[in-house]
Amino acid sequence: MQINLANTRLFRGMEPSDIEEMLGCLHAKEHAFQKGEIIFPEGVATEQIGVVRAGARMDFFAQD
Repeated sequence: MQINLANTRLFRGMEPSDIEEMLGCLHAKEHAFQKGEIIFPEGVATEQIGVVRAGARMDFFAQD
C-alpha cells in the first residue's frame, strides 16, 4: 500500500518534488517490517527517525 506523504500532517503543504528532494538529502530509506517485529526497543537511544506509512497498530512495551 503506497501512501502519498504529501497527504500526511508532517508533509502537508509541500510539493511532492520538494519531499523527494528532502528525503534524498536525509538519505531516507524504505524498510518493511514483519508483523510483531521490534523496530526500536524502548529506552534505546537512536539518532534516527521514522515515519510509519502503513500499519494498523503499534504496541509499546517497557523493559524491566
